[in-house]
Amino acid sequence: MISFIVYGISQPFIGALVDKYGPRVVISFSTILVASSIALTAFASNFWHLLILYGLFVSIGVGG
Repeated sequence: MISFIVYGISQPFIGALVDKYGPRVVISFSTILVASSIALTAFASNFWHLLILYGLFVSIGVGG
């Protein structure tokens, strides 16, 4: 649920970044953000770690 909210809220900001820096830069950064966040979920020891990593960072990365 949190991931959908973060994804929706981040869309106007991601769009502005694409307009300013171009799609190649935004997609590259987003891919790195998603990959590193998913890799870090292996080290999550509490539920709130997953909420931060997957709910926040992966959602922003997927939005890009």
